Amino acid sequence: MPNFGAKPLPAGARRHSPGRGSPGRQRLPRRTEEFTRWRCKLRQNWNLRELFTLALEAGGTSLHLNSALPAVAKTKGGLVPLTEQYLTPDDCEDIAATLSTQAVHRLKQESFYGLEPGICRYRAELYRQRDVISLIFKLAPWRLRPLEELGLPPNVPELLQARRGLILVCGPQGAGKSWTLAALLDYIHRQRSVRSLVLGDPLEFELEARLGMTTTQSVKQGHWEEALDQIEFSDVDVVALDDFPVRRTLERALELAEAGILVLATVRNALDVSSSLFELWTKHPAWLHHSLRERVSQALQAIIFQKLVAGMTDQEKFPATEIMVASPPMRHLIQEERFIQFYNSIQTGLNSGMHTLEQSLFELFRSGCIDEKTALSETRYPDDVRRSIGTWRSRD
Repeated sequence: MPNFGAKPLPAGARRHSPGRGSPGRQRLPRRTEEFTRWRCKLRQNWNLRELFTLALEAGGTSLHLNSALPAVAKTKGGLVPLTEQYLTPDDCEDIAATLSTQAVHRLKQESFYGLEPGICRYRAELYRQRDVISLIFKLAPWRLRPLEELGLPPNVPELLQARRGLILVCGPQGAGKSWTLAALLDYIHRQRSVRSLVLGDPLEFELEARLGMTTTQSVKQGHWEEALDQIEFSDVDVVALDDFPVRRTLERALELAEAGILVLATVRNALDVSSSLFELWTKHPAWLHHSLRERVSQALQAIIFQKLVAGMTDQEKFPATEIMVASPPMRHLIQEERFIQFYNSIQTGLNSGMHTLEQSLFELFRSGCIDEKTALSETRYPDDVRRSIGTWRSRD
C-alpha cells in the first residue's frame, strides 16, 4: 500500500517502524512501589487518622471505604456518613497502598492489623469489587473499657473468683462477646497475678500491663486443634478462646478445664442459655452426648448470655443478659438434659446470682433505658415481661 505522507528515503535505506525501544513510541512509567508511594504523597485529602477519629466519635465499630460513596461508619444505630466528599477508585487505591503497596496489585482478599497510637487499633480487610478496591476497617478503641463500664450485672466479677473450670460468653453476632471476654480477662489481671493465653482474633485483646501477663495468638480457621495442643506446654493459668469452633475443640477445652486451667470462651448463639448449652454436644456424634453432658456439668462454672437492645434513641444500645451459675441443682439438670426446666430454675435462682433475659429486660425498662415495645419484642416470653411491668405500675 503506498504511503503518501512518508518522505522519500535515500537509496539503500530501510524504513524503521516504531516498536519496542524505538524513539517513535513513548513508554509509560510502570506502576512500581516507588511510583505508588510517589502518587500517594500527592494526595493528602484522605487521612486515615482523621477518618478513624470521626468514626469513633460517631460511635462506630467499623469504617467502610467504597468507590463512589462517602466514608461510612457502622454504628449501633446503623450506617453514618462521615464526609461529604465521595471516594474515587484512585482514592481507594491510594489508601490501600498506604497499608501494603504489594497487595494493591493482587486480586485476592487481604487482611492487615495495624494501630494509630492514641486513637485505635484496627484490622483492615482489602478486597476488589468490580475491579475496584474497597476497604473495611474493624476498629477497636485504644483504651479497653473495663468490666465496670460495660453495663453488665454487678455479680459478674464474682464469677471470676473461680481458679479452674469453664465460663462461656454466648450471644448473637455483634452482641459484644469479644469485648466482654477481653474485659473479663482484664479484670482477672487486675485482681491477681496470672499468665493468660488468648486464641482467636487479637484485635480486642491488647491489654495494659497489670499484675498478670498475656500472650495473644491469632488462630486461622482449621488450626484450632494445633493451637490447643500446644497450651499444655505454655504453663498458663487462664485461657481465652474467642469464637472457637465447638464441634472440633470442645473436648480439648474440657481437658484444659479439668486440668486446673480457667477457660473463658465465646460461643455464637442467638437464643438463650439453654440453647447455647444444648448446642455444645448436639454438634457431636450421638454416642458422645452422654459423656459430654457429664463432663460439661462438672467443668462448667457459669454461662453469660448477652444481646444488645435498642435504647430510646437510634445511637443507644444496652446489653440485656441472662446468667446461669453452675449450682448443684443446675449441674443435675445438665446431666439429665432437662432443659425445659432451665427457665424456671434460673428465674428462681436470684440468690445464687442467676437471672433470666426477661428479668434483665424488665430492669432495663424500669431504669428508663428501653421502652415497653422494645422489651416485649426482644423476649421469647412476652407475657412474663408484661406481667412484671403491670405489677410494677400497679405498685406506683
